[in-house]
Amino acid sequence: MQPIVRKIASGDPIDAALFKGAISRNTSYFVQDDGVKYNVNLEKEYSGNKRRKYVLPINGVITKYGYFFTPGSKERTELIKMADQDPSIDEIILLIDSGGGFGWGTHDLSLAIRNCSTPIIAVIEDVTASAAYWIACSADKIYATNKTAEVGGIGSYSSVWNDKEFWESHGIYTEDVYAEQSTLKNIEIRQFREEGKTDAAKKEVSKHCQMFIDTVKEFRPNVQDKDGVFNGALFTGEKALELGLIDGIKSLDEVLSFDSKTTNKAA
Repeated sequence: MQPIVRKIASGDPIDAALFKGAISRNTSYFVQDDGVKYNVNLEKEYSGNKRRKYVLPINGVITKYGYFFTPGSKERTELIKMADQDPSIDEIILLIDSGGGFGWGTHDLSLAIRNCSTPIIAVIEDVTASAAYWIACSADKIYATNKTAEVGGIGSYSSVWNDKEFWESHGIYTEDVYAEQSTLKNIEIRQFREEGKTDAAKKEVSKHCQMFIDTVKEFRPNVQDKDGVFNGALFTGEKALELGLIDGIKSLDEVLSFDSKTTNKAA
């Protein structure tokens, strides 16, 4: 039991320093070659001549900006760039457990990972799908921690709300007035609300999806185009390995170990 949990359970006063050093599911941390793990907030206390790995968790819904103490793609892009400038870091580990999220910011994070000079390994805990896989496929290696992990979801979708009837049923009526020149402004939403058609929205989403597919094909050329890989299908660990979506099944401890050879950068 971690010290902070033990104190909460016993009702003892909690030292603020414990919060500073705690490692939670969203906390970035370092692992030294002597096995010591510590929160990034304690870096000065542990700084020295130790080799180390930097672990960056990517959990929950992928968003461009952070929320509820969870960094977004913009913040993670900067964290990756900062870690890449640290000569004491042998590898960067992306610890991923996410079913995806928003595409905004994902492409920039993907490129930052790919352009990083420090080797990067993506570790899938239970699920890495959609935008989360877009991020993972940019790493030099991808490992699932178990055979039941779900991988893939290479595809895109968007939700368009039509709440006009709901508000009108409550006596609330609105009318959007567009400039004469703005015939294509918000065309995806207007077409759906006024005509019940999704053609324009589907065209836009399809452009984004093709960027996603092209990125996977570029960064992981050995991925096999079958069984719906590029149609949004999800696969468990062993099937994902067979299709080339991942490079193996390893525990997190194995990936964090300094006994194995450091990953080589992808060309």
